[in-house]
Amino acid sequence: MPTSPASGPGSLVAPVGAASLSSSMVNRDGIRRTGLNILAEPFHAAVASSNAVLAGGVAYAMAVGLRAGDVLTNMFTNVITAGAGTAPTLIRQGVCDSAGVMLAVTAQSQASAQWTATGTSTIALTAPLTIAADGLYFLCIIEVGAFGTTPLQLRKCGSGGVVPAVAGGALIAGAQTGLTDLPAVSSSLVLGSASSGHWWLAAN
Repeated sequence: MPTSPASGPGSLVAPVGAASLSSSMVNRDGIRRTGLNILAEPFHAAVASSNAVLAGGVAYAMAVGLRAGDVLTNMFTNVITAGAGTAPTLIRQGVCDSAGVMLAVTAQSQASAQWTATGTSTIALTAPLTIAADGLYFLCIIEVGAFGTTPLQLRKCGSGGVVPAVAGGALIAGAQTGLTDLPAVSSSLVLGSASSGHWWLAAN
């Protein structure tokens, strides 16, 4: 059946000709995320039933929807196995637009205690990011090297494999290999290949 998008935060997709969804129904996912203090996440954390090590030198990017005026301050992920031993060369997170242009990044955080304890990590962007237009954006993370004794493992959805784009659409999750850092703000990631797996990243 053809579909058309319903409007509003946390929009659902309704069959064409169906009665308009009530604003309370349309906004339920937005209400859930507000209660969790999460502005954007690629999928509900509860479905992320796996965990794995980030491949070194790979920038992973997870698609999220953001609205004009949204202000992002912090990046989150979930540490399942805490890193131990000598810290990796670099860990950094960031936000890019649908073309891969970096809009904001965190500082290098490999020395942070956030990675040597289990639970939700919180790393601040170097400056708050105000979203200019409604659209598709990507939350990004990279690790270069690895913890020397126990590698860091983060929460992800599924056991791996390619995450394809929907026909005619952008990548659901992308990656660029062979990097030593995320690009600087205003420079671009090249998200031409589908990511292996789908990591739970979030922002507020």
